[in-house]
Amino acid sequence: MPRNESGSSPRKRAAATDLHERLSKDELIKRLKAVFLMMTNQLKGLGNTKSNLSKKSFYLLESLALVKSFNICLELDFQDIILQLFKVLFQVVNENHSNKIQNFMLDVMCPIIQEGDSIPQELLDTVLVNIIEPQKSENVVAYKLTCEFIKRTSSSLEPYLQMLNRICPSVLLSVVPQLEFKLKSEDVEERLSVTELLGQMFSEQDSELATQNKALWNSYLGRFVDISVDVRVECIKRCKEFLKNHPDLVTDIGDKLHERQRDPDERVRQEVVITICDAAAENISGVSDQLLNDVCERTRDKKSQDNETLVFSKIISLARAFPDAFKFQENLKKLRGMIKEPSLRELLKTCVNPNVGCSNVFKAVSDVVVRLGSKHPVLETLKALLDRAAPLLVDENCIKALFKLVKDAIEGLADDEDDEYEWHESSGIKPVGKKGLALLLGLAGVFPSQFQSDDTFQQLLVFLKNKDQEIVDHSLKMLALTGDGIEKVNKSLANYYHPVLSKLALKGTPCQAKHSLRSIAKISAASSQPFDRVFTNLVSSLSYDCPLLLTTLTALGEIALLAPSLFETQRPAIVRDFVVKELLMKDRGETADSNESEGEWCEDRDVTQETQTKIKGIRLLVKWLRGRQGNHKSSVQPVLRLLDSMLTHKGDLQQQGCVKAADCSRLRLAAACGMIKIAQEPHYIEYITLENFQRLSLVMQDPCYEVRDKFTKKLHKAEDVLKLPLEYLGIFALAAPEPVKERKTQVRQMITKNVKTRRDYLKQHSAAQECSHSILPEYALPCVIHMLAHHPDFKQDDHETLVQFKDYLWFFMEPIMAKADNYSFLKKLVENVKETKDAQAPDDEEVNKNLYTVCDLALGLILNKVHTFVLKEFPGNLVLPKRFFVPSEGGGPNTKNYLPKGFQFTTAKGQKKGSAVESKLTPSKKRGRPANSSEKSAPKKSRKTSPDKDTKREKKTSAKQLNMSDKRKNSRQKNASPPESPRSTEKSSSTTKSSPSPRRGRAAKRLVSELDALPEDEPTQDSGTSSLESPKKPLSTRQISQQSSRTKSRNEVNGVTDKSPSKVKRKKDTEESNSSPVKKRKESASPPTKRKEPTLVVKRKISKRR
Repeated sequence: MPRNESGSSPRKRAAATDLHERLSKDELIKRLKAVFLMMTNQLKGLGNTKSNLSKKSFYLLESLALVKSFNICLELDFQDIILQLFKVLFQVVNENHSNKIQNFMLDVMCPIIQEGDSIPQELLDTVLVNIIEPQKSENVVAYKLTCEFIKRTSSSLEPYLQMLNRICPSVLLSVVPQLEFKLKSEDVEERLSVTELLGQMFSEQDSELATQNKALWNSYLGRFVDISVDVRVECIKRCKEFLKNHPDLVTDIGDKLHERQRDPDERVRQEVVITICDAAAENISGVSDQLLNDVCERTRDKKSQDNETLVFSKIISLARAFPDAFKFQENLKKLRGMIKEPSLRELLKTCVNPNVGCSNVFKAVSDVVVRLGSKHPVLETLKALLDRAAPLLVDENCIKALFKLVKDAIEGLADDEDDEYEWHESSGIKPVGKKGLALLLGLAGVFPSQFQSDDTFQQLLVFLKNKDQEIVDHSLKMLALTGDGIEKVNKSLANYYHPVLSKLALKGTPCQAKHSLRSIAKISAASSQPFDRVFTNLVSSLSYDCPLLLTTLTALGEIALLAPSLFETQRPAIVRDFVVKELLMKDRGETADSNESEGEWCEDRDVTQETQTKIKGIRLLVKWLRGRQGNHKSSVQPVLRLLDSMLTHKGDLQQQGCVKAADCSRLRLAAACGMIKIAQEPHYIEYITLENFQRLSLVMQDPCYEVRDKFTKKLHKAEDVLKLPLEYLGIFALAAPEPVKERKTQVRQMITKNVKTRRDYLKQHSAAQECSHSILPEYALPCVIHMLAHHPDFKQDDHETLVQFKDYLWFFMEPIMAKADNYSFLKKLVENVKETKDAQAPDDEEVNKNLYTVCDLALGLILNKVHTFVLKEFPGNLVLPKRFFVPSEGGGPNTKNYLPKGFQFTTAKGQKKGSAVESKLTPSKKRGRPANSSEKSAPKKSRKTSPDKDTKREKKTSAKQLNMSDKRKNSRQKNASPPESPRSTEKSSSTTKSSPSPRRGRAAKRLVSELDALPEDEPTQDSGTSSLESPKKPLSTRQISQQSSRTKSRNEVNGVTDKSPSKVKRKKDTEESNSSPVKKRKESASPPTKRKEPTLVVKRKISKRR
């Protein structure tokens, strides 16, 4: 039958199936062995490069290198074929072979050694025979190939060399001295590997290598002052074994540790403290007094990571957890003297021992209380301490009992007679088991030590093999929290976990892959060897058509974070060739139809596969940067440019219109969250430019509500633990025009909480006072001013824009100024900003003018806030961030007002509508009350005027004034009520306007908009003015001229009354006072006008929550 004829494929498949059924397992293995033996013999044709067979042999070698077919021989235990393969390749290699052929040979041989559980002696002899005479001289190419092979498989061959040193150290006496030259190599990686190897050989329990080879030992001690930080850290890590196993070497090691405790690098100092504390915990007699004094001296270290490691800093942190920290510290000192009594000390040990059980702990706590007595001064402190430290709620038996209940519920073995579970009958008993797993997961995060038992880990292993994915997810999360205790509980149990976790990392869901790799890192924290096989399989399956691409990208991102050195071996192929070129720079979808678009956001299940892979690719890039140690400018800048472009182009990186709006929103959010993660790394902060920061801040005003909301929560999460620089706190200011009231309130609460967190941190950490400019929330105001000055919507001459940006400033400043004790400080800070230039464009006059305009807005808000008392000059010297500002050439104070002429600071809610104040940057002498203000005097005079006098004046009033008075009757009822009558104010403000004139309607609409633009939660004071209210000042000349051009006979402009009240005013008041009660009741009973909501001033489109 022809090949392309239909039906041939089913026949062939049927024939293959029939052949497989007819062949037994042994027969199939024999045929496979024959196939591999045939391929091995065919590789002999590589020896003669001029024959026709050489090309076919090269094609076979290339295929074997790419597919790694010979790895099957490991599983089938074809050791003879593997041995034959190595012999053939080392025999046929010659000088005529190119580097490409030799690399293919290595690609065939290296995975066999790396993935094998053990190396047979014959195979090891076949490899090592090529590096000694006479084979070394006879076949130089085979010698070089062997050297490269050993380099690639060093992690697999090193244990055999160490085992040989343990069994018979004298065998290596002639070889080890040659390592001294490697210790002085210029290659850092080579020095590091040799230092690690010699450290293991020197620190073995019965090793005498240091005494037998003094020169090599002295050379090893010289690595304690190596120029590389990694080499110094590796030397210090081995000191614990030296102090424990070799008392004769304690003097040498102690001297080196004493020197390194003043190392300029923080990591080295921290490792010194950890090593000494660990060694003292196991055998304090082996640690000298000098080393203990060094640990005490590290309490003065300014770095918080060192302080957190020290024993004495724990007492300080305990004291801070209690209300009266000083009293608590004094009582702890008294307690230190009391625990010298053996019986009390043993009771306290039992109280804090998590392994004795809750009942024994409860009994010990009761005995301690009885022993001290009810009137002992230390009792209250000790009870408060034991309430927090004693394990009275959960112990190991409690966890075992919960696991048993959960197991029975999952397997359906729970008590069926219990009516409590009857409502789960339709779906089985599993929902109860899942809720029990959720409870155990919550306990695992708080009490991880209680999970570290053999029964618990065995039960978790059973749960990991369950078919229910939710059960597997909960079990993986628990293991990631508690897995570091498996080695202590049962070393052999870890070997059962590795295959299960590796399978989940390769074939599970993305969430399972992430937590399984974290569990592997917990179980095998000492080395990255367990990741090797998983990483190899992940890289080989990396393609866009892979059905498990999301899992693969997630797993690779975790390996980049947990095992960066392993990830670097394949980094170009993963990062550059696949993630950037294949994922992010290609759009595989068709052009998006705007008519078919469903909106700017969609459910998670509706996100396209392409968008999900791009998001995973962005996260992989971020985790790769986070996993790298040290300063890598060449790596971080391309990633930041890529993320910045994603934000600039609104998520559509290629700008071809192939990405839907909902997918663009997801990509913008992923890019913004990625930049926040990078900004949390201290060594990457300097590479995030001001342009990057400003574009990132605009995500707070993204058109999509979900993007704004999720970005805000991610930003707050990082700010809450003080991981982000101070300027990122100012991004919250851009939430001022948020149309969703609930979210706006939530952001204001976030600012308030972070302000409190930062101030509490400064109070509790005295060492942080030296760098208060990077912690104190007031220092974020200059960054906010700079950010607003570069906002794309900012216009220095537009009144509406300035009102909007005034709201931005007040939204951020209100929580900071809540305590009313930092006005002078903030004023001085803003004045200092006004005396500098914008570091982003110091020579651009317009840019600097924008900066100074925002400064004047901030100064106006501060001075309006403090009009009730005299503002004093701040005496201290303030620091501004050099990243944002540079010194001005003049250096003198900048007293010029850059706000446009006639710009007004509208008053806060609670003040009478219609009043306004002109911007003025100096407070008045009479606590904010202008000398010419007579707004309150007119109503008082009208109340004192008798009806007779009003009648006489009424006769003299012109007809024109009477008409104007009638037209503005309702306006004065609303705006000119007596100040001492709040009820009348509320009544008049709620009355309905009848047929307003167009001019008066426009003025009222503008006034309502300005008043409502102020913060909504500003508390109203009894006097009718809020804390933001400024002095009642007369209008500017420009405003009066504009109003007078409309009408010449008006005696009241925008609610500000002229000095001499007119007769029309008095007549009006008389008419109001003589009005009948029935009329007043009718007016008050009229339905109130619904206040028009203010329109959003921000230029960009912002969507509301769905």
